[in-house]
Amino acid sequence: MTQENPQEIVDSYQFPDKYFDKLREYENVHEGMYSVVQGGLYRVMADPEEAHFTDKDAMQVTRLLNRKRIEEAEELVYEVLDK
Repeated sequence: MTQENPQEIVDSYQFPDKYFDKLREYENVHEGMYSVVQGGLYRVMADPEEAHFTDKDAMQVTRLLNRKRIEEAEELVYEVLDK
């Protein structure tokens, strides 16, 4: 039996909807999968080829998610995408 790599699963998520849908499923920001999904979202935002987001944007979203303020983080992401 093979185990699936959680990071590979997260890497297949559609940005940004699937990331935020998954983050809402976890009760605790200290759960391993919450951190994996949050890290995957950060990686997409911090990707140099993703011209929409600055490092400051990515860090601000991360700070909000660390406090489980998912709706605010999602709003920020969509604000940047709508520019």
